[in-house]
Amino acid sequence: MKGSKAMKKDDYFVGIREILKQNPLILVGVSDIEGEEICHFLKKEQREFESIKLKNESPFWEEVPADIKEKVNSAILSGKKVISLCIRGNMPEAIFSIASAWHGGDDENKQFSPIEQLSLAIKKEVSPYHRLIGANSRGVIYAMRDEAVELLKGFGARSKYKSILKDAGISDYDLEDYKQKIYDSGEAGMERIPETYRAGIGLVIKEIRKKDRAAQGITAEQELQAERAVIKSYLIGSVTVVDMFDAKPAAVFDRLVETEKYGLLMLSANGESYFLGPWSKVKKFEEHFLESEVGGEPPIRGHWSGKYSRPLVVDFVESMEKVKDKKNLNQRSELFMKL
Repeated sequence: MKGSKAMKKDDYFVGIREILKQNPLILVGVSDIEGEEICHFLKKEQREFESIKLKNESPFWEEVPADIKEKVNSAILSGKKVISLCIRGNMPEAIFSIASAWHGGDDENKQFSPIEQLSLAIKKEVSPYHRLIGANSRGVIYAMRDEAVELLKGFGARSKYKSILKDAGISDYDLEDYKQKIYDSGEAGMERIPETYRAGIGLVIKEIRKKDRAAQGITAEQELQAERAVIKSYLIGSVTVVDMFDAKPAAVFDRLVETEKYGLLMLSANGESYFLGPWSKVKKFEEHFLESEVGGEPPIRGHWSGKYSRPLVVDFVESMEKVKDKKNLNQRSELFMKL
């Protein structure tokens, strides 16, 4: 049984490899760091491709410009193969779409992101840095930490570590500067990473998230807005609350990732609310606010979002946290990452 699963995985990557041998038209949707990294990877491999800038909220075929669609249709009509990466939606059947998350059915239950699938098809292995990029697509900071723990186990850990820093473009000066000005050896969530590599991996994770936010279209001004919003964050019980105003959720969350352990509530100017936290609390949100969206990694953690008035959401959090004395509601939350 184990052999048949491995065979399926091999067949899948051999299939991509065979299409790549036929000099296909390669389409890459760029709406985050993974799309950008795929473009860099294809350039290094000297393969031609079409880079298509898409919105992070809607990286769909329907949003692809008309001239690219015409080029694709012409290629299909002429019998040329077409491969797409990081584009979703209702594409023509003739396009071979590399899945946003592919699972080969192995014992580790591991999913491969597009950059990992492409690497395995072309080079038959995934670089340590691209494994972190893939992890970021699967589960942002948490998944990157888990991946780093696996990468830096046992023999070969030091060479993998050096490879990650090199591919991330981090110099010895960058790392020393980070250690002196920002690095916190006791940063919550990083304790499973060997101390020798902790500062370097911490800096790489922050840089990946920073580049990812930029690729999503988050501006320098929105980063500043997030910084201001985080400084003014406060607690309702154990839940950290942030009035985001016009800041973007990703920019706020990346600075407050550790607060998700007990709960992070982000309230935007347009009436959209976002909660990230323990799955038990996410379920309470879902049961109380019926018109909303829920996702995550049950039974550990999850996220909720919905369009409800600020007072309604805040009142619910107060009741969930059993807050009776409201004098301390503006107590500052000190648990945020230095970015």
